[in-house]
Amino acid sequence: MEFGKELAHFTANRLNIRVLTDPLTEIKEDLRFDVITMFDVIEHVLNPKEVINRMHQFLNPGGIGVLFTPNLDSFAIQYYLKEYSSSVIPVHHPFIFHKLSMQKIVEDAGFEVVHFSTKGSDIIDAYAHNQVLLKQQQVADFLKENCNTLQAMIDASGCGNHMRFVIRKD
Repeated sequence: MEFGKELAHFTANRLNIRVLTDPLTEIKEDLRFDVITMFDVIEHVLNPKEVINRMHQFLNPGGIGVLFTPNLDSFAIQYYLKEYSSSVIPVHHPFIFHKLSMQKIVEDAGFEVVHFSTKGSDIIDAYAHNQVLLKQQQVADFLKENCNTLQAMIDASGCGNHMRFVIRKD
């Protein structure tokens, strides 16, 4: 499934597969899938619970869902960039989740969370913020030099700017 018509056409031709372009909530066919992925999608929809429920409906028993979405509890949003975070875009992201809110939605829909992690670009975002907006080159240089180590610590703490959920239908 791909909402971008050109990318959907390209993918269908390249992989010789059917690529759906309609939202899950609008599909009328009785389709079943083993895996459904939503990479940076759920924060854009107006009714995330409905979309997750439809995901459950379309998955085969034991089917897997993979969700990537911005993390409201990220280092960047909560402690550093706050409203300057690129994830805080009210018109484009009507919902921003934290681990417990997304976990509740997927469990209420009948899924089991089999994996959770965060992965981010918090330090790169902080680097850009310091270099461009704050004009603090010394801080920006420190962040750039220590980016991988600092980001690994943030990700390990569950505070990276993107959450990754792997869920399984019971």
